[in-house]
Amino acid sequence: MLDKIFKQQICCIVLCASDPYTVVGVSQSFGVTPDLITGIATSTTADVELVEKLTGVVALTLPDHQSLPKLMQILKAKLAFN
Repeated sequence: MLDKIFKQQICCIVLCASDPYTVVGVSQSFGVTPDLITGIATSTTADVELVEKLTGVVALTLPDHQSLPKLMQILKAKLAFN
């Protein structure tokens, strides 16, 4: 669990995972729900769909330029960019 002091300083959690089931394990083990999931676990469309189905969290393949608008939308919302 993250200490309360640290929790107050965190505005966006990005989880980079190696496979879809690791995402679930890490989230449950640490009691943290990420705002965005990426990494090898999201390298294909099927992987993205599975991660989102298992977690209910947005998953993006960041090397894919088509993911950039959604990434910017998430960052703007979480970091209060205008």
